[in-house]
Amino acid sequence: ALLLAVRSWEIAFNTEIESGFYKQPHYLLYLIMLAAVAAGMVSAARIGTALGATPQNVETEIRRILEQYKLPQKIKCPPEIMREAVSLDKKGAGSSVRLILLKELGAAEIFPIERERLLALAETETEGAR
Repeated sequence: ALLLAVRSWEIAFNTEIESGFYKQPHYLLYLIMLAAVAAGMVSAARIGTALGATPQNVETEIRRILEQYKLPQKIKCPPEIMREAVSLDKKGAGSSVRLILLKELGAAEIFPIERERLLALAETETEGAR
């Protein structure tokens, strides 16, 4: 499924180049969103592995595919921005957030976690972002 998504992106990207879409002002936002999704997949896999929900080989495979397509695997994010984003997450309820974690490639599950625990796990992703 991941490879299919990346291949679909590759086809769309090539179509956008041919059509001139990349010259549009909102194209930069599109690229930023793509980078955020790519890095978010790695972060979710890493957090899932730390929680025992995701096997290590899933993160390794995600990283391999993103590297193959030269997509980012990490984005620097200041801790205060991460805290605000987690507090606004639409999958949140009260003091917890529902993460979507991979049990294996192609098979996800909902994993409730306290916001503070998620922020502690995500903190290593934000170190050095200031």
